[in-house]
Amino acid sequence: MFKMTIDKQKKVFRAEVSGFMTMELAEKFVKDYEEIVSKINPKEYTLIVGAKELKASTRETLPILAECFKFYMKDGFKQIYMTKADSPTCQMQLKRVGKETNFTGTFVEEDAIPKTQYIAA
Repeated sequence: MFKMTIDKQKKVFRAEVSGFMTMELAEKFVKDYEEIVSKINPKEYTLIVGAKELKASTRETLPILAECFKFYMKDGFKQIYMTKADSPTCQMQLKRVGKETNFTGTFVEEDAIPKTQYIAA
């Protein structure tokens, strides 16, 4: 499951992901992500990917996860934060994919991110 929100005043784009990411869900995530990014100037925005409740990915979805990391960097966000996953296996996967893709974002605890009132895109 995922939810994407944008706060145009605070210039924050937040993508929350949770549970198990199937291929169909991963493909929809990418489509929705690209649609939102096309409506904003990422250079002015901070991207927060909430992965706290994400479960470990299957082998088939790991390549899509890697592509998402590349999108985040290619799109040129001002800052990129990814919250640490509660699942140790998932967090290990996120770190490994981050290393493989030279991820320039920062892994943080959920409470390290300022709470804002998000406005749906």
